[in-house]
Amino acid sequence: MTHHLTFGADFVFFGNLLWTFAIGTQDYKTFSEVWPLVLASISVSMLMVDPTRHILLDHGSGLWYEDPFSMYFMESGAVHLTSAGRFCQRVTTVGMVLLVVAVSGFSGIFQRLSQFVGNRSQSGAAC
Repeated sequence: MTHHLTFGADFVFFGNLLWTFAIGTQDYKTFSEVWPLVLASISVSMLMVDPTRHILLDHGSGLWYEDPFSMYFMESGAVHLTSAGRFCQRVTTVGMVLLVVAVSGFSGIFQRLSQFVGNRSQSGAAC
């Protein structure tokens, strides 16, 4: 039940985020203007991999066997990540980093930062 709730909440949140990006970039024509939307789309796809894996495991039905898709396995009394677990862990981490970059680009932080740095270097040269 909790996997379904999380999947649904992710779907609504990320759908709204992508919709906001799409509305905000609808008048733009070049890739340099819409890259935050493209990057956000890629990052959302990456962030949905692990919740999708959980849903598929919950609904087994013979198509998805738990062993290759489980997150952990026991060996000699120690718990280790499976290859699927490590993959999901890394994809989620990269997806989060990309989403932070996309939101930062969409909100104009990079432009403001470059203006700030440019203004500081100009005022420093005048002294």
